[in-house]
Amino acid sequence: MKTNDAYVRDVFIRDVFIRDVCIRQATEADTGVIEEIMLDVVTWMDTTGRHQWPAEESTWDYLKNRFKAEDFHIGFVEGEGACCCVIIDHDPNFWPDVPLGESLYLHKVAVKRKFAGEGYCDAMLDYAKDMARERGIKTLRLDAHQSRTKVRAIYERNGFKCVEEKTMFGYYHTAMYLCEL
Repeated sequence: MKTNDAYVRDVFIRDVFIRDVCIRQATEADTGVIEEIMLDVVTWMDTTGRHQWPAEESTWDYLKNRFKAEDFHIGFVEGEGACCCVIIDHDPNFWPDVPLGESLYLHKVAVKRKFAGEGYCDAMLDYAKDMARERGIKTLRLDAHQSRTKVRAIYERNGFKCVEEKTMFGYYHTAMYLCEL
């Protein structure tokens, strides 16, 4: 459901209401929230020995060289930034053969640790699917590290299918995912 240009979704786990998540497109004023979410994920992953992104690549100083603030979409729970992701309409680095406008692409899907396992990643994926449908786009694409079985399972239960596994840029072991809407 949309309200005041934000996407609000009730999140249910095993038919039990957890809480509302309000998802909206980020603005320049939200860069601190984006960085906070990203660094929370990186810090937790580092403590488990499963490095996702280098901490310096999760700061806004780094991210702003690759994305605009408006490329990010943030999920808020009771006013706190809980999750975020990048949604862009062209990705020639990862999907060079896909024409502009044929797909939406997700990157930097992140959920703060305190909100993990509560369905917020699913909510972000649903939000992206709804965005694609509203634009008349029939596919979503994303990539994941090949060894991240838990995150890959989340994508797969949300309708994404692995269409290729390859090494990107000489060292990223990447699983390429497609979701047809």
